[in-house]
Amino acid sequence: MKKIYIPLLSLLLFAACKKKKQYSTWYVNDEKFRTNDVKLTEGKAKHIMAPHDINNRFIIEFNLGSFPSDDRYLINCSQQNPTWCCMVFIYNGIGYIKPKDSYLYASNNNKKFRYTLEPTWFYNESDANDSILVKGEFNEP
Repeated sequence: MKKIYIPLLSLLLFAACKKKKQYSTWYVNDEKFRTNDVKLTEGKAKHIMAPHDINNRFIIEFNLGSFPSDDRYLINCSQQNPTWCCMVFIYNGIGYIKPKDSYLYASNNNKKFRYTLEPTWFYNESDANDSILVKGEFNEP
């Protein structure tokens, strides 16, 4: 009987120790979004982080050889500068970009990278009169 309990106990301990994916949480005009279904795309110079949802999501792009885990990065999609990042939000199927002078802050959380965005206005790519206020924490899954 003990022979059955040892493998079962080992399996339960393994399942309890399995690491869970971290969630990214952001707010658009005080509407909360949360997901841990985030895809990381790593290239030679370009690294992209984005959830799979196509209607309400974020896209963060760095022009570095890795995802940074410290410092701050100017949000600017106009050029591929290694000290800048590109950040886009899709809200209800509409794309919003950031104009200028806002930063994304990089840090570590549980040995994974985390990006923090303080409240920032993003503007509709097709209509400059349409804007959203966004803030959030974006975590490596």
